[in-house]
Amino acid sequence: MDGRANGHANGRVKSSPIFTSGFVRLFACNLFLVVIYFLLMTTMALHATTLYGVDSALAGLTASVFLVGGIAGRVVCVRLECRFSLRQIGLAFLALQTVAVALYFMEFVGISFLLAVRLLHGVAFGVANTVVPALAIDGLPAGRLGEGTGYFMLSNTLGIGIGPLMSVLIVVGIDYSVLFSICLVLSALSLVLLRTYREPAAAKGRPIASIRARKAPIVDSSTVKFSFFMFLIAFAYSSINAFVESYADELGLGLFAPFVFLVYAAVLLLIRPVTGKLMDRYGEDVILYPSIASMGAGLILVAFARDPLSLLACGVFMATGFGTCMSVGQAAAVKISTSSSTSLTVSTFFILCDAGCGIGPFVLGFLVSGCGYEAMYVACALIAFATTIYYRLIR
Repeated sequence: MDGRANGHANGRVKSSPIFTSGFVRLFACNLFLVVIYFLLMTTMALHATTLYGVDSALAGLTASVFLVGGIAGRVVCVRLECRFSLRQIGLAFLALQTVAVALYFMEFVGISFLLAVRLLHGVAFGVANTVVPALAIDGLPAGRLGEGTGYFMLSNTLGIGIGPLMSVLIVVGIDYSVLFSICLVLSALSLVLLRTYREPAAAKGRPIASIRARKAPIVDSSTVKFSFFMFLIAFAYSSINAFVESYADELGLGLFAPFVFLVYAAVLLLIRPVTGKLMDRYGEDVILYPSIASMGAGLILVAFARDPLSLLACGVFMATGFGTCMSVGQAAAVKISTSSSTSLTVSTFFILCDAGCGIGPFVLGFLVSGCGYEAMYVACALIAFATTIYYRLIR
């Protein structure tokens, strides 16, 4: 067993429970974070265009600056861990997120102010979304790391399904102030949940003591090569996140596009517990090789989709591909890491994932303009298939 697994094994046995009261609090906290993220990510560009009359490029910056802030937040989190506990950091930045959400109501200030708020919100989200999963993983039994991470990542899955679905409120004419109010309530609830969470006695002070002895690194060097496979998968997946609705409109299937993400969430709800148990029993490679291949197959399918069934089937392949790589990849990174800081490992994994999701739409947008959607999706499928080669080389 590696160093990380040994660290988790201290004082725990395989039969230790996963669903403690603390785990449930962190699950709900992360769920609210992800719902807020997707609810605003899917509506903010339209909000900027409608309210300020800006072009689509400037409106698109509302997403880009948030992702930049998120990456910065994950780096900031690692530095702050030298001085404060994970819970203290989480509380501070969940409070900052609540302030940022409240600032969305100041619509009269202008587009520059909105972009600044999105950047601030991105930083707060990046820190909180690093801290909360790290706390949850630190509390898992060693022999059930993959299973427990799989269960916890269902909070992301539910958020991906609920957030975009709530954005339909805009389509039916609900004012943006109602959406901001919902986000404000969810942000406040996430703060309360973390406030009532108590770290296990064995975890208190452990990360701080180990990192203060040296200058804190920005990334976990022991897992960068491994986690880079997630950058490639996220880059390919960004083609779905950013362009599937536009592509579906072009095909005359725009009505079905939002349901791709509902299919994605539903399939993940079914398979996450199973994949986690399989990882704990047989290792991550048994899951990740077919998951990466599933990603490529799904992108080929969407490239040649001409009917609703083919489009919706893409959600199944994205769930068994990208969604499974997210949970199993994160658990595997924590398992193989030689760092004593779980948050550093989680931060490194998500920095690379966020970078892929952020860079992808920008680069792929040029490919769409020059070659069309079909060629873009085929290119992304090739990237996914090539990732299996990269993964084999690093293993």
